[in-house]
Amino acid sequence: MPGFDYANDKGILHRDVKPANILLSAEAIPKLVDLTVSCSGLNGRAGAAAHFGGSLAYMSPEQLQVADPTDRSEADELDGRSHLNSLGIVLWELWQGKRPWLCTMSLRIGRKPS
Repeated sequence: MPGFDYANDKGILHRDVKPANILLSAEAIPKLVDLTVSCSGLNGRAGAAAHFGGSLAYMSPEQLQVADPTDRSEADELDGRSHLNSLGIVLWELWQGKRPWLCTMSLRIGRKPS
């Protein structure tokens, strides 16, 4: 998508790629919208905005690492590759009608699903 290329060229990370933020024009051209949690040049920023943003179900593993207080990853290490992960999840959901993984309470607390 040209929107990703443009954002990457400008050093902007969208951080919230999900179906609701990809709209189609009248010509059926996808448009990336809602840059509310996007970031550019995070060096020197503190607080949650510098470390976390987006929709959990579509976040890349790198975004989740940055949000983990026990991980040493920094927000300024994130780049456009995170867009590819999120777009992959969106495309899988479009193709299969569901996300590529099962997320239940039992899985989140470390128990096997019944």
